[in-house]
Amino acid sequence: MKYTLTINNLNTQVEELLKLIRNNEEMQLEEDLSIYEISDSYKTALDLRFEKHLKGESKNYSWQEVKERARAIK
Repeated sequence: MKYTLTINNLNTQVEELLKLIRNNEEMQLEEDLSIYEISDSYKTALDLRFEKHLKGESKNYSWQEVKERARAIK
């Protein structure tokens, strides 16, 4: 009988610990996602750059050109 109560108590404690871990992971995920938020002014600037790109008003490089430029900087 005492053994059964101890196991039940242990199971309850393990379940509580798992809940704490899950809650902590969810909170950590929410905190981490806030790092990726950008301001409205930055979004507007990105939209303008994207429009220029679509209109052909910005420079475009092939992957080979990008590699060459990156190696030249080193």
